[in-house]
Amino acid sequence: MIYPVYSEIKIYDLYDVKQTISEMFNLAVKYKDDLKICENMNLYQFYLFLRDKVKYVKDPDGVEQVKRPLFTIYFGGDCDDKSVVAMAYFELKNYDYRLAITDYGKGFEHIYPEVKLNNRYVPFDTSCLVCDMGAERKYKRKEVFYKQNFVK
Repeated sequence: MIYPVYSEIKIYDLYDVKQTISEMFNLAVKYKDDLKICENMNLYQFYLFLRDKVKYVKDPDGVEQVKRPLFTIYFGGDCDDKSVVAMAYFELKNYDYRLAITDYGKGFEHIYPEVKLNNRYVPFDTSCLVCDMGAERKYKRKEVFYKQNFVK
């Protein structure tokens, strides 16, 4: 079996949200071809693949890791890593998307992409195993970020 190169794993301070978001957008753009292995899947098939087949793996305590999409597909990742995989797929398929971060009562603690379908952004949260595409867990606060503000 061929494994992806252990490159593009960045480790950041947990509190530097904007740097993490910037790295996520840039990794998705740079490594969209990692998702050619999924290019024959339609959007919903891809959603189910990423939610059900790509393992959720928490980052080590005290660090925020942002991984290359192919690394996450092979070895798993947390919500930001699964988001980068989805964003790379959106890049490959030319979908418009944005990132959402949510606060469930303990500060911003979750991130996921939203894909634009029929002129509205739809949640694409593949870290929530009981959610379907378009479902959104109840949150206290939410902020959204757009690629054009972060891509180098």
